[in-house]
Amino acid sequence: LYTYIPLSAHPTQALADRFEAWRRIVRSLSFYFNQLAQYEEERVRQHSKLIKAVNFPFLTDVPVKASRNIDGYTGTLSSGTSNSDPTPAEVELITSMFLEQEKDSISAVPSRLSQYHRYQANNSNKLLKELTQSIIPRLEDLRQDLGIKIKEIHALAGDFKNSVAKEQQQTWKEIQTFNNAIQAIAKDSPSLSPKLDPYLLKFSLDKQLHHQINEEHYLHDAFINLQSSGRELEKVVSEEVQNVISVYAKFIGNESNIVADHANRLLQGYVSAEPTAEWDDFIKRNRNFIDPTSTARRSKDIKYPNQYSPLVHEIHSGYLERRSKYLKSYSRAWYVLTPTFLHEFKTSDRRKDLVPVMSLSLADCKLTLEDKSKSKSGSQKFILNARQEGSHKGHNWVFRAESDEKLQEWFNYLTAATSIVSPTERA
Repeated sequence: LYTYIPLSAHPTQALADRFEAWRRIVRSLSFYFNQLAQYEEERVRQHSKLIKAVNFPFLTDVPVKASRNIDGYTGTLSSGTSNSDPTPAEVELITSMFLEQEKDSISAVPSRLSQYHRYQANNSNKLLKELTQSIIPRLEDLRQDLGIKIKEIHALAGDFKNSVAKEQQQTWKEIQTFNNAIQAIAKDSPSLSPKLDPYLLKFSLDKQLHHQINEEHYLHDAFINLQSSGRELEKVVSEEVQNVISVYAKFIGNESNIVADHANRLLQGYVSAEPTAEWDDFIKRNRNFIDPTSTARRSKDIKYPNQYSPLVHEIHSGYLERRSKYLKSYSRAWYVLTPTFLHEFKTSDRRKDLVPVMSLSLADCKLTLEDKSKSKSGSQKFILNARQEGSHKGHNWVFRAESDEKLQEWFNYLTAATSIVSPTERA
């Protein structure tokens, strides 16, 4: 007598609750897409602003065929504190400083940035129209239709009012009567009524079972019809939700492709170039600079007229002591004899000590050795009568050598130099 059909269930309420849950999901999706529409509308505005923010007129407003020769430029650029647009001359100057756009130059970056924001603005605008004109209206229509369907489901509750339980009880009673009759006859009970003949009771029991099964069939059909209708309704709801999400996902995928494409354009363009590519090209084309690969000249490699003339060489040099004009004391210094002068220096270092303390012209110069018998100090002195540079009067300059040998060396060189009139011949 057991049946698998629930007799006390409330299938219409359960189904109504399910589609009410779907209705709330659709409402939430509709709210989300409404907010998304506002966001996309703002994105259109922001990307449009960013297109204008890519303000590189000095890199984008000049024709491609514009001159890139900057050799003769003599002007200057403003400091950049002004918000005014650059002058045509400044535009041409700045453009000429960089590589052309097709050569992975910084010049290509502004146009690629503008293209990126333009594509993003167009994509957001398309999605905005799709949301406001298709997706959101479809979801609102679906939500209203679900409300109507839920009321229709509630109206089907009467189909599940049945007498299956009552018929089961009646069938159970007749089965008990039928079995009792069978047992009584088996015990040879003499008081068995004709009405309790198992033959007759069997017909009555079968008839009752038929009534019960008919009630079960009616209830079974009600369940099947309700569940089939519910399945078809959910299919419609799910397909509609899938469709709107699929449309949105395609826009997201398209946006991702735009981002990836423009990212690759930036990464494969100027960003992938050598950091010094622009600089190297600028220096190469600008005659205000030199070739960085060139080698600086060395002083020893420079040639000029009379560089190795005999007049530029010293004849002799060394330390001497010169007696002061007035104090009669001696001071030690470094002397250099050239074909023209006898120079006195503080040190022997010609790189640091270039200016002589005193210079005596060899012209009209007379040389004598001091008489040792008259010398109180008694050694290594010679006298040079000459005019000091800047003076018209001659003077006897007394010099003292470090040794007789040094004295003889100086005396010999000076004798030869003073005995020749021409500096060229002295050299």
